Amino acid sequence: MSKKQRSKGPKGRQPKGGGRKGFHKTENSLKNIIGVLNLRGGGYGFVTPRKKEETGGRDVFVPASEVGLAGNRDLVRVQITSPGYGTKAPEGRVIKVLQKGNDQEGMLKVYQVRDEFSAEVEQEAALAALTGEDELKALEQQWAEGRPALGNGDGPERQDIRAHQIVTIDGADAKDLDDAVSLERTPGGGYRLGVHIADVSYFVKEGSHLDYEAFERGCSLYFPDRSIPMLPRVLSNGCCSLNPQEDKLTLSCVMEFDRYGKRQSYEIFPSVIRTAERLTYEDINALLEDEDETQLQRYEAIAPMLRNMEKLAALLRKKRIKRGALDFELPESKITLDETGFPVTVAPEERGTANRMIEEFMLAANEAVAEEFEKKNIPFIYRIHEKPAPEKLEELNQFLGTFGYSLRAGKDVTPAAVAALLQETEGREEERVIHTVTLRSMQKAAYSPESKGHFGLAARYYCHFTSPIRRYPDLVIHRIIHEVLEGPLSAERKEELAAFAEAAAVRSSIMERKAEEIERSVEKFHKARWMSKHLGETFDGIISGVVSAGFFVELPNTVEGFVRVTDLRWDWFRFEPEHYRLVGQDTETVYRVGDPVRVKVHFVDPDLWEVRFTLCR
Repeated sequence: MSKKQRSKGPKGRQPKGGGRKGFHKTENSLKNIIGVLNLRGGGYGFVTPRKKEETGGRDVFVPASEVGLAGNRDLVRVQITSPGYGTKAPEGRVIKVLQKGNDQEGMLKVYQVRDEFSAEVEQEAALAALTGEDELKALEQQWAEGRPALGNGDGPERQDIRAHQIVTIDGADAKDLDDAVSLERTPGGGYRLGVHIADVSYFVKEGSHLDYEAFERGCSLYFPDRSIPMLPRVLSNGCCSLNPQEDKLTLSCVMEFDRYGKRQSYEIFPSVIRTAERLTYEDINALLEDEDETQLQRYEAIAPMLRNMEKLAALLRKKRIKRGALDFELPESKITLDETGFPVTVAPEERGTANRMIEEFMLAANEAVAEEFEKKNIPFIYRIHEKPAPEKLEELNQFLGTFGYSLRAGKDVTPAAVAALLQETEGREEERVIHTVTLRSMQKAAYSPESKGHFGLAARYYCHFTSPIRRYPDLVIHRIIHEVLEGPLSAERKEELAAFAEAAAVRSSIMERKAEEIERSVEKFHKARWMSKHLGETFDGIISGVVSAGFFVELPNTVEGFVRVTDLRWDWFRFEPEHYRLVGQDTETVYRVGDPVRVKVHFVDPDLWEVRFTLCR
């Protein structure tokens, strides 16, 4: 395959590089850094980098003649003019003021993320929404006349499953509802699970402005107070969203499981659904976990189905864990802001029975779809998670050896071997540190045109099929499913799809990492702002990382701060990277990942997302 083929975007268009819409590349070379300018009385200043590793932890000196129009505490981009040596600081000049003031909107401007879409994209989205309404009307007419439901399109027949009891279960603040579920018991005591996904590919045609915009963005972005969607809101929150009591175009994956949770069969087909209820995780957790009387009365009609869903999800989870799937329960953050945009609460996101139930159902559908197309040998986009790198495994085994553990499988490690290690350490004093270090030894998941399996899930086949409103690979997968259902693909079309699947997989992986960086940055910013109101207060936490300069401490509310080794004045501490710890030379006091500590909030700088603690002894 030629380089030209690999670089193609939708319909052979070439990605536009730095001029692309939506999410733009931020310079991050050795010659340029981003940081906060601190001006001094003589007009000169020092820039503290946001990524301190870029300058070896040192601030960059900016002479008064090179400050330009930048003001004190502005976020700036600086070009390094002298790298510095010995005790001499690096020098540079301000080439751009990225942000004045201290707010989330300014941060998004730094990353060149914009919410709006071009007029041509919005126009296409509005037209697609109207076309969707016409399609549903045509289907309704054909069903009324007893004719095959082909609508106005050229695709395969759609099944009318609006009479089925189908619900969505999402967070209370979710607007883009792209998955719905249904469940029936089968005569033999088994389960028929339906996972119904918004058919976004009907509205976003290959090669359209909408398609190219989605390709460029790669995914939606989510922040404490808003989202920036991959597609215009007339689609993402409107005609594609599976809102209650509305007819919607969907792709369904219906799977049959026996009474033990073993999958017996599956079918993938286009459909039309009408969801009965828009349920929330909070309400269903209250119903299933707490037997909340209000929720029991409110959802009396669907409570039996929900209880059966709980039973099936438990069976699926049990089988998944048994085959060796890894279960790292790391809390995500939930941040709420007041009307001025200031954080009022920072807490771990709660995951209850309903959350895990939907997670299991989506995993089951993703595996079934991936298996179907891998076996058909059709060009596709898979979600892969490869084995840990050999050098990472060697480092991990050295670390485990200090606790008397080892990964017996060595370089040919299996998910089951890692899962056995995690299970062996459960409830022990060293559980947290071993789980943390083991997780950091894993590779990152990514998108790929090759089916390489998913190590963390212990899955031979895996893809992302269930979120086409917010992830581009899912949208492409839907498009391929439709093509295959229409009939055999020509050799030429397979070659074209293979080239595009590779380009889309690479692009989506890049944009996924970019989105994670942006979301983490905004999260750190809000956490630092929240902590600025708690200076001098003490908290219990866990050491989450150790470096030569000190260690990071994570609080129960997910805020992370740093304890500098220079503030540990009672001893001289040496850093032992292979053991993830600091050890006192005289007292032999040890600080390592996973240790509980009590800390005081010493210093906070929201501009730099910096929180510093001192240790309480």
